[in-house]
Amino acid sequence: MAAQRRSLLQSEQQASWTDDLPPCHLSGVGSASNRSYSSDGKGIESHPLEDNWLKFRSENNCFLYGVFNGYDGNRVTNFVAQRLSAELLLGQLNAEHTEADVRRVLLQAFDVVERSFLESIDDALAEKASLQSQLPEGVPQHQLPPQYQKILERLKVLEREVSGGAMAVVAVLLNNRLYVANVGTNRALLCKSTADGLQVTQLNMDHTTENEDELFRLSQLGLDAGKIKQVGVICGQESTRRIGDYKVKYGYTDIDLLSAAKSKPIIAEPEIHGAQPLDGVTGFLVLMSEGLYKALEAAHGPGQANQVSHTLHRWPGALTSSAGGRVYPVSVPYSSAQSTSKTSVTLSLVMPSQGQMVNGAHSASTLDEATPTLTNQSPTLTLQSTNTHTQSSSSSSDGGLFRSRPAHSLPPGEDGRVEPYVDFAEFYRLWSVDHGEQSVTTAP
Repeated sequence: MAAQRRSLLQSEQQASWTDDLPPCHLSGVGSASNRSYSSDGKGIESHPLEDNWLKFRSENNCFLYGVFNGYDGNRVTNFVAQRLSAELLLGQLNAEHTEADVRRVLLQAFDVVERSFLESIDDALAEKASLQSQLPEGVPQHQLPPQYQKILERLKVLEREVSGGAMAVVAVLLNNRLYVANVGTNRALLCKSTADGLQVTQLNMDHTTENEDELFRLSQLGLDAGKIKQVGVICGQESTRRIGDYKVKYGYTDIDLLSAAKSKPIIAEPEIHGAQPLDGVTGFLVLMSEGLYKALEAAHGPGQANQVSHTLHRWPGALTSSAGGRVYPVSVPYSSAQSTSKTSVTLSLVMPSQGQMVNGAHSASTLDEATPTLTNQSPTLTLQSTNTHTQSSSSSSDGGLFRSRPAHSLPPGEDGRVEPYVDFAEFYRLWSVDHGEQSVTTAP
């Protein structure tokens, strides 16, 4: 049975049935691995990418997008991405459905995904319990005799199989209406063009220990909401809703913060927002993981992530070719006080425009051009770069961290080099200050 589980895990990592689903080529996804930065500015990947995403369109013109933020491994995010697609794109949604029908299907899909994942680890949990019963009671693992070493090694393997959880934000476009289903801490932003500029609206609420509605829900279960808010995290996560994470689902009575709950306090039930009519709307939709907006808040200040995120697609050179998507750089302030770790970040951009998705380095399009509204035919989507100048909070005195980059390729100079378009003056200044150097070194 253990061999069958290992075979299943390997097959999940190698291929997915969703590879055969018709993708939405008119949307784009970017991701950046987690990094731990030391005082010398060097970064290393702490662990493999734990996020996942989906962007599909069904034959009946239903569009499905999702961003999934995982922790303690990527098994849950991979499972959710595959199973959720099966629950939403195999005829469950069609143009005849009312808003109530769509909401019902979304609720049912998340419920099936949660139950299916927990069922998928039943055998591993049973084996884990059986092995634990063979260990002497009251003896710390590091003090166990050598004959128990194989049991301990097997327990570590099983723990990796069953551990982990995921937060999810999913968007469905059907009949020119937008639905957003959210579990946890990812965000969906609708960026609409108005007479006063670009209006950014967060369509969902973060399910965290700061959310008063979530604290009230937990208090109704008999928990101390004030204490939960003060502690801030539940089993290492700020989220009060998550998919998977068997420890808080099955063992919450053994957790001090949750032990008094009358029923399961950490749930996978999504909050559904919409339907949001898109008739006459010009703009785009952004789905982003918690890791992305945390990085943006670190760079631009608390509460600024939503307002800054809509400019990501406009950064010159921001759309760099990547396997299966685009990479969006995030400016994070340099600090030598201590090593800092950023979780994986994922951004999905869904933009209405004409034409296929293009590499920003070769596109001369700008937001000033006429952009069609979303129609019932399809949200023809693209990612485009612009010549719009964008400042970050780490910008230098000459105008910005990223200088405007022309749409065409820059020609090399006499020395065969291309003129740099990233100004590192601010980095060198902070480096000099932190290392006590008298003179400020500027970028060449």
